[in-house]
Amino acid sequence: MIGPLVASLVSIIAFVLLLGIAAIPIWFCQKWVLGPLDRAARGRRGPTQFFLADMFSLFVLVQVPLAMILGNARGLEAPSILALTVTAGVLVAGAGSVWWFGVRTLSRAGIGVVWQRFIVVSAVIPVAFVGSLSVVFLPLFAMGLGNIWLILVEIIVICVLYGLGRFVRWIVATAEARETVSLKQEMEPQMNAEER
Repeated sequence: MIGPLVASLVSIIAFVLLLGIAAIPIWFCQKWVLGPLDRAARGRRGPTQFFLADMFSLFVLVQVPLAMILGNARGLEAPSILALTVTAGVLVAGAGSVWWFGVRTLSRAGIGVVWQRFIVVSAVIPVAFVGSLSVVFLPLFAMGLGNIWLILVEIIVICVLYGLGRFVRWIVATAEARETVSLKQEMEPQMNAEER
């Protein structure tokens, strides 16, 4: 009686440990790509603003998963269509929350350039999320299949995540530089008036 209970307990502990080990590269990828944006948002605390490009990025975030899932629904029976509809609903809710947190973080970080906001919300954040998951799960498939192409894809994903991290750092640096220049321009008339 104790044997199966101990085996179940050991398997649960092993699963939790493996989940914790898998969370390390996911955390590292998220910190590398989105960490600078998060630090800038915590430091500046700007008001939440919505741009037209933000609404368009919401459209992109919702339509891509819906098109991928529901585009393959022709000829399926009712239970399969119901499962696809529930999956689509979960993906739309996830896309909406990614959009909301992305827009809020960009606003707080002081990122106001429209094309930068659009790229970050509609591409960088979702690719960072999916890419960080693939860093963990693609090697598992590569080990099981021994497929060299999956290893190549893994290397490409890591390079893309590195590039996204550099891109986010550049965006944050340009926003900081823009803020510094605007503060100097605001302070210049006051300094000139004090000198007179």
